[in-house]
Amino acid sequence: MKKYLFIALAAAGMLSSCSSDDIVGGETTFDENELIPIRIGFGQTVTGTRGTGTVGGFDDASDNVWNKQVVNVYMLHKDSIGLAVFDPQTDPTPIYNNSPFYSPDILQSGIATPLDNSIKYYPTQKKYDFWGYRLDDAQSETPVIGTDSLTIGFTMDGSQDIMVAKAIPSAADSAKLIARGNAAADRAFSSFAARYDIQPNLKFRHLLSRLTFKVIPGGPGAVNATTPVIVDSIKVISKNKGKLVVATLGDVKGEKQGIVWSGEQDSLVLKQRPALTGGATKNDSLNLVTLESVSLANQGDYETPGDPSTPFVGNTVPVGEALMVAAGETSYELYVYLHQPSLTQLNNASKTNIVYTYKDVIKIDGTQIFKPGYSYDVKITLWGLTDIKITTTLGKWEQGETIPMYPEDNE
Repeated sequence: MKKYLFIALAAAGMLSSCSSDDIVGGETTFDENELIPIRIGFGQTVTGTRGTGTVGGFDDASDNVWNKQVVNVYMLHKDSIGLAVFDPQTDPTPIYNNSPFYSPDILQSGIATPLDNSIKYYPTQKKYDFWGYRLDDAQSETPVIGTDSLTIGFTMDGSQDIMVAKAIPSAADSAKLIARGNAAADRAFSSFAARYDIQPNLKFRHLLSRLTFKVIPGGPGAVNATTPVIVDSIKVISKNKGKLVVATLGDVKGEKQGIVWSGEQDSLVLKQRPALTGGATKNDSLNLVTLESVSLANQGDYETPGDPSTPFVGNTVPVGEALMVAAGETSYELYVYLHQPSLTQLNNASKTNIVYTYKDVIKIDGTQIFKPGYSYDVKITLWGLTDIKITTTLGKWEQGETIPMYPEDNE
């Protein structure tokens, strides 16, 4: 899945009063000392603030819209890990220092809103880099600004979509700057560039792999109305702790942003989105909640044994929202916790449910790795319990040899 997040910086009123052609044509003049407000806008969307699961949809999906999610932004001096300030002498407060922003509400693009509703201005000189990240509620440590990198420790539980971004000038933006002379070629991003509608775009990358789960009834016993298979929980073993590299020196295109895993593993438990209330049509900005049991009762068609190369095209039952797991692995341990009610149990009539567990391994042909930013459908066929039927067959006697005996011949 590819998601796009744009952070736009422009002069106040510039987006509505001037077109790009007007600016490129040089018809507009500016006061070199004019303060330019920083506007941060999010374009072509991602979704998902605290443990809210998947961010965004596939490129052409109708649900690929913002829903007032929160991302964090750093404004650093260009080619530096130093925090940008408006004026070291008069106002040394960092401009954007891990600053949270709300995305637009149910839109593919629009201006983002700082959580504190503040308005910031570009310094009239100098150039800057813009870095962004999203950790949801996985952050476990205070950000560390070192001499050559900016990192944040985290512990995830599978419900957080971890992402990073760095603003990179587009080819069109670079051409605009070059058109104003070689000295302006590297002035993105700055107050000068913003006067010509050159806006930093943060294109967020997903750093984790996503697993979605569907259950296929394996036979008539699984969908029986009285004794159906019921899925209570799904867990996947994955790396879950590490440091997020938000910014680092020499990272021209943001390619060095990423995760340094600690190596620790834990069970990541599948959750679900909360129920819609009050006429709401979306709930992807709310915390995920504990998975409710999913019954296969009355699901209709079911898979039957046959050619394994022929995929099942009948009914599948989605379970939960999705699990985000550490990318780069070739396999993950899977645990499925189930029960079946109302099964007859000799000498234990008081027990109404039989609880059991499936253990398996999720893999792709055994050797392929799970890639960051890719979503994988995991389809699990469940047959349910089969009662043990022991048949006793009586073996017949076979006629052996006749043994003659002459006891009187013996002395």
